[in-house]
Amino acid sequence: MPISCLSQSYIAEVTQAFKVFDEDRAGSISIHSFKMLIRALGFRATKYEVMQEVYNAKKIQGLIDDDENDINLDIALDVMASKYSQRDPAVEMKMNFRLFDVNGDGFITLDDLKRAVSDMNKQCEEMGLETHTSLGEDQLKAMIEEFDGDLDGMISQEDFCRIMQPS
Repeated sequence: MPISCLSQSYIAEVTQAFKVFDEDRAGSISIHSFKMLIRALGFRATKYEVMQEVYNAKKIQGLIDDDENDINLDIALDVMASKYSQRDPAVEMKMNFRLFDVNGDGFITLDDLKRAVSDMNKQCEEMGLETHTSLGEDQLKAMIEEFDGDLDGMISQEDFCRIMQPS
């Protein structure tokens, strides 16, 4: 699939991730780094699949004689364009809902949101980033009240999907 099929936000997302994995700023990354980039962007891929996808992208771009382990941003974007086109939004929405619905009961509760904020703060601290501790219990309750479609004090998967759909 051509890069032109990617939205600007996806191009920016792949480009930013590529820059993170291109530690020496050489403009290319290894197959292993590219596989990690793919996983970091939420996709699953085996080393063989990645090698095959890179080979196909290089073949299309006429770079077949190029070093197989050398992946530039254009190749990364070509491969990722194909991956993004194969995404199933309904499946992704369910997976994202499950990130919050820890006990799997089908609802996001106040305790689930507290845990998500706590986990996010821990991850930010580990990465040396600013934490978002300003989200207090009152604010989390207000979030639930705002989006709770059936007024049961919890966010159902249906509520979650409605929140996450682009307007």
